[in-house]
Amino acid sequence: DERRYGERFAKARELFRLGLQLFFERHLRGCAAALVEGLLLEDKALPQSLALAHLADGPESCVFGSIVEALREEVAATEAAEVELERALLEVQWLDMQMLFTRELCERAQAQAIYSAAETHQQRWFDLLLSMDDLARKTTARHGAA
Repeated sequence: DERRYGERFAKARELFRLGLQLFFERHLRGCAAALVEGLLLEDKALPQSLALAHLADGPESCVFGSIVEALREEVAATEAAEVELERALLEVQWLDMQMLFTRELCERAQAQAIYSAAETHQQRWFDLLLSMDDLARKTTARHGAA
């Protein structure tokens, strides 16, 4: 089983690398497909270079978020159902990553006894959770009967 996991991890890592390369080449549909396949194969293989966000710069400094934003714009332009589903899955992953980032900021603010900042981060976390729920409901409503 360890060997199989290692192979799956390596394949997922390669899909993430390919997805990033396709993003830089502006092949957004291929990028979305590669990233989705990588996440479905093994989400823990997501390279740090894609997931890293700098605390001082906020979640906007994360490459994965930039990719999701570009895909959001692409889907709005094409409205292709398969691209929308891929984008939705990537957007849920991005929301989850932002929630982790926000939780870290909240914990740091609480540790430094900056309670107003901690409360702001808690509210941001809750807003992200509501956004994830809203995205899931809308996507399910549009594609649930298919």
